[in-house]
Amino acid sequence: MVSGDHIETCRDVAVQAGIITKDERQSDNIVMLGASFRQAIGDYHVGVDEATGDREVIFEEKNKMKAVIKTIKVIARATDEDKNLLVAAIKGSGGYILMSGDGINDTEALALAHVGVSMGSSCQVTKDASDLVIMDNDIKSIYLSIMWGRTIYENVRKFIQFQMTMNIAVITLVCISVMVIGLPPFNVIHLLWMNLVMDVLAAISICTEPFDSDEKRESENYKLRRISKSDTLFTSFMWRNILPMAFF
Repeated sequence: MVSGDHIETCRDVAVQAGIITKDERQSDNIVMLGASFRQAIGDYHVGVDEATGDREVIFEEKNKMKAVIKTIKVIARATDEDKNLLVAAIKGSGGYILMSGDGINDTEALALAHVGVSMGSSCQVTKDASDLVIMDNDIKSIYLSIMWGRTIYENVRKFIQFQMTMNIAVITLVCISVMVIGLPPFNVIHLLWMNLVMDVLAAISICTEPFDSDEKRESENYKLRRISKSDTLFTSFMWRNILPMAFF
């Protein structure tokens, strides 16, 4: 949480919002003033990325900067430069960052972040710098957009599992049939029906599955895992589902 308010106000709000615990509110490594944050990350200078032409922050002491980013959760009495430094530091540490803001002073940080989010009541300049505009002015909509984004991602993976299972089974059957008896096992009508089931009906049924509620996930002892940039679309778990079912 990055705010220009007094540090005690930020501590209280952060505790109520669940960003920090009551035990963490007095920790100097977790809650910092903007001036302390700039001092803690060490020396830096601002340049221009030759490839993209965008503003680039270069940190002289990267290890020091990464140590601060790992622990800090709240910055109070923050300036516009502190927001830009935080975004640049997280990106420089290999993190993926979503930045939300509603004022013209947030424009540069929104542009620097991987995903910039503004509210419907924000000024037009801020909206233009954002990737996503929350029209209902409810910050909970950011949570809902992430929730449904992950749900769609999981549904797409389910659809791919079904699609790969069917394709492997059909292609294998066709190849074996042609090599053994010299004739294809399916005519055009058969292939059209299989294509209808595999593509259209499967996409409608699997890709529209709803999000599992938190209560259901807790009862099943399952936690929705954050999706990493390094994650591949196919996982070993998916192949363990695909290959035995295709063989069956």
